[in-house]
Amino acid sequence: MNRKTALVTGANAGMGRATAKALAQKGYHVIMACRNGQKGKAAMDEIAAETGGSVSLLFCDLGDMESIRKACAAFRDAHQSLDVLINNAGIVPTERAETKHGLEMQFGVNHIGHFLLTKELLPVITQTPDSRIVVVSSLGYRFGNIDFQDIPMKKKYSTMAAYSRSKLCNVLFTKELARRLEGTATTVNCLHPGFVRTTLGMTGDKMTFGRKLNIWFMGWRAPCC
Repeated sequence: MNRKTALVTGANAGMGRATAKALAQKGYHVIMACRNGQKGKAAMDEIAAETGGSVSLLFCDLGDMESIRKACAAFRDAHQSLDVLINNAGIVPTERAETKHGLEMQFGVNHIGHFLLTKELLPVITQTPDSRIVVVSSLGYRFGNIDFQDIPMKKKYSTMAAYSRSKLCNVLFTKELARRLEGTATTVNCLHPGFVRTTLGMTGDKMTFGRKLNIWFMGWRAPCC
């Protein structure tokens, strides 16, 4: 009855799946927020079998604000507390794309989607003692720049620029939310996960963004964010 609850976005693969599995092993009830129901169900079943833990699935497309609001409403109907929210999901499309609502895809999913998700869940999180919000960012934020005259990046687009901007937004969002929640029972932190082998930014055998980014960072030593 005292089991803590954690919600992890992008939990069907990569860092999200590893995080969900680790939390399940530690006794959390883990809610895996995924946009692909089939892959999410397969990952949920695997994690449940591997850990013997309590795991459930929540459909949520971070590129669709209606989907986010619907997912959060479903969560609030079923849960009265949320101990840990991990904003992990991220995308790196190799070409410019837009969300359902016309936002540049990386900005829309990596930042705005998680912004809305957190906002919608905040009333539940802040009433949960010792709760925490964790935002997965990247050292790539150091190269981010926000052109307020071209938020959609229609005039000038590059995968690196869009990625770095979205990660910068993650950091700025974390710092401001932490400031606003100072003195409450909720802590907010962001992190650089390090160099992790995932499918992020990969397309077939091409040397696409994910590989280029890792190679670039491997040759550049910087202080931790």
